[in-house]
Amino acid sequence: MIIQRPARTGDRAEPSDVVLLSVEALNEGDVDAALARCADDVEYTLVGVSTGGPRTLKGQVQLRTWFEERTAEHLRVEVEILEMEEDVVTTETRTWCDSTRQLGVAPSVATERYLVREGKIQRAIRTIHPESAAKLQAALRHVRE
Repeated sequence: MIIQRPARTGDRAEPSDVVLLSVEALNEGDVDAALARCADDVEYTLVGVSTGGPRTLKGQVQLRTWFEERTAEHLRVEVEILEMEEDVVTTETRTWCDSTRQLGVAPSVATERYLVREGKIQRAIRTIHPESAAKLQAALRHVRE
């Protein structure tokens, strides 16, 4: 489900449209269509997910693996566009997948910032909100005990 879709300007897809089309593809389980919205050398950084610091996925091969893992877990994503300034799109994103549902911590809430140039996502940074990170870490500690 997409919460907000800004209007297009002429025939050119707005950066927010590129992001939303990628999310729609992931919600449909179509990894190829999601990756078609990304540059070959895309970088996707995950912040606050693990205690080991940020994790950066580089290039379509690494991103494909991550997307395939997520879609295999019945990923569902909801996006709200918070801001669009030139080629940078900021969203609040909620995600659900089997593992977070089973742990009782879904949805995971994050802020994402996308750099979109020439119709392709060049970089994205996903920063999980502290409340979501704390819930996830507490649930994982409980599972380990």
